Amino acid sequence: MLAPVSARSLHRGLYAACCLAEGLVFAWAAAVLPWRSGTIFAAAAAALAAACTAPAVTGAWPRAFGRAVAAKALLGASAFVACTAAVFHAATYLSYLYGGLGRGIAAGLVAALGVLALVTVPTAVWGLVAFAPRPSRRTVAGAALAGGALAAGLFGSARAAAAPTPVVADPTPVLDALSAVPRRPAPAGAPSLFTRAPFECPHPPGPAHPTALVTHLAPRAGGRAGVAATCLQADSAAGLAAALADHLAAAPAGPVRLDVVTATDPLDPMLPLVDGLSLRPGFDGVCEGARCLAPWQLVATEQLVAVRPFPFIPELRFGFDPAALRAALAGRVEPRPGTPRTVAGLTRIVTAAAVALEDGRVTPLVRGRPPSPPLSAASVARAVRAAESYILAAQQPSGRFRYILDPHTGAVRYRGFATARQAGTTLALCEVGARAPDVDAAVARSLGFLASLERRVGEVGGLVYPANAPARVIHLGPTALSLAAFLACRDRIGPVHDEPIARMGRFLLRMMRPDGGFHPKMDATSGVPIPGPDPLYAGGQAVLALVGLERLARAAPHGPFPDAEVLSEAVDRAMAYFAEAYWPPFLRTFFFLEENWHCLAARAALSSHRNDAYERFCLDYVTFKRRLVLGPSDAVDPTLWGGYGFGNVVVPHNTGAAGFGEAVSAALAVARARGETRPDLEDGLRRVLSFLVARQWDAAACTICTRSVPVVGAFSEHLASPHVRIDYVQHAMAALGHGGAMLFGRKAGP
Repeated sequence: MLAPVSARSLHRGLYAACCLAEGLVFAWAAAVLPWRSGTIFAAAAAALAAACTAPAVTGAWPRAFGRAVAAKALLGASAFVACTAAVFHAATYLSYLYGGLGRGIAAGLVAALGVLALVTVPTAVWGLVAFAPRPSRRTVAGAALAGGALAAGLFGSARAAAAPTPVVADPTPVLDALSAVPRRPAPAGAPSLFTRAPFECPHPPGPAHPTALVTHLAPRAGGRAGVAATCLQADSAAGLAAALADHLAAAPAGPVRLDVVTATDPLDPMLPLVDGLSLRPGFDGVCEGARCLAPWQLVATEQLVAVRPFPFIPELRFGFDPAALRAALAGRVEPRPGTPRTVAGLTRIVTAAAVALEDGRVTPLVRGRPPSPPLSAASVARAVRAAESYILAAQQPSGRFRYILDPHTGAVRYRGFATARQAGTTLALCEVGARAPDVDAAVARSLGFLASLERRVGEVGGLVYPANAPARVIHLGPTALSLAAFLACRDRIGPVHDEPIARMGRFLLRMMRPDGGFHPKMDATSGVPIPGPDPLYAGGQAVLALVGLERLARAAPHGPFPDAEVLSEAVDRAMAYFAEAYWPPFLRTFFFLEENWHCLAARAALSSHRNDAYERFCLDYVTFKRRLVLGPSDAVDPTLWGGYGFGNVVVPHNTGAAGFGEAVSAALAVARARGETRPDLEDGLRRVLSFLVARQWDAAACTICTRSVPVVGAFSEHLASPHVRIDYVQHAMAALGHGGAMLFGRKAGP
């Protein structure tokens, strides 16, 4: 008699244990997943976690246990239905809004929904079949009606998601009005057109009130020019064009920036993380009632990179924070306590943009940049020279380059300054910079700054920043790339740094492991390498430096450098390690990480130290990476073609594209030396260089740039994050210089 009871109890106990495990999952989700506390998601997850504990608490009472199982199943089903509705609405809206980008996000949302189903559905079905009371016919009928209502609601949300309201069907007449009034140069000392001030409109933009957001110079008290953000409205597109011409006639001096509102789309709450993706960087502005911010203002103030789901990945930033956006719409930097954190009440506005320059030229803008001319040797050369000019202007008297610049305010930051980026910028100047006195002088100052960072430990030397820092370790990367820069620049400035070059060379030899890899750091007191995993980037930089040092040691056998044969053996060992042992063959058939510097080292070795396996490693790497270059087949906006990224979810970073451009330029040189033709790599390089030329700051885009320092020629992080870091410019300049040489047959550099 006891056996059936024991079996039944065991069955209930097993079910209760599974529910407890499910509850732990929901408790973790409630505590960890929301990036902001107090969300509906957190409350729902906490409720589900509590419901999952009920079967364990009531396991000794069969009747109560059955009711607890039914309640848990009902709550779980309700949560799943609610999440399905929210995901469906979000997925359809973002697919409409972003095209391929939205479909990538939608796929991720559906995958997350599948995970939720995997957690909730099996235990719910198990509990209902095995333990819950049988439902009545009325309950079954109610469930059927609820399912029908859900299906109708999902269909309706999909239709509503693709229905923005047109405002101005053809903005061309309004944009053409920019040229109706001749422009005059701005007065001396006039600021740029950058302003945080929102546009105050008489009415909310809409079909009844065609709207233009106009930014121009205007006189201020004391006779100095200021910036005016004016919202013009009329009852038709023709009337708006006339109003714009009349308005500009009263402000004919300086440039003008114009955004014509072509459509509006009130935002509806979907999912917390997804809501922040409702505005497309560079395309969309936002309004709250009659107060608006233009698309360029959202980008300039970094409103669209406010969400950081993983703080340990600083580059992963996207989306907006509704509270911060409302603060900006109110003319404040920080939101006040109690500011609504929902998108309800905000309206997305789509605009067509153009700028009128002081010389009268009117240029359309797409995502803040004018249309780029077809890629050519001339356009690439102009981009290289513009980047070079920015770098030269960014150098301080000490030789250090300006690290991070806000291109709109002129604010400069040095926090996180990296010696390797200083060295990489110097290397780019020496490799693709002009043979000119100002470039050579900048190189000499930068190398002098790097030499001042040397920390000597016996006969070896490594670089430590800042120079007087009480550092306990010397890292491999800064010294390796700096040595590569010293070697590449030696023909410009002569043998003045040969002694530091020799000490840094001995540092690399000491840091090399017997298998050909490199230790990541050295004890700054004892000079003993500290074991650790292969550091990203630094291994390829070390091989590049050793290749250059071997070549110099053979050319100057009586110099202070390590023996050429010792260096040759070290290069052999390093190339063999990275080509064969570093990436296991199984992994190489699927993916690589960032190995750009190995391709640069393989190219540098073509004239002095060929290694077939190492060259093949480079070619395999860029063949894999070529698949990550976006193009027409990826169903993304054409402004992203040539960008480099994983799928369509994250906006391509300019430096990622530039790094690939550097690597594929080197790989093409390697392939040609091997007698191989690679049209696929040439096509990828052409796309990347086209992308970079289009994303460079030029005079038209820089009507909103600070006047305190030059910005033209620079590169921002990406089209949603405008700050300029010196290595963004370095990598783009090197990619354009070497890439132009490969595509158009010109020599890269002097």
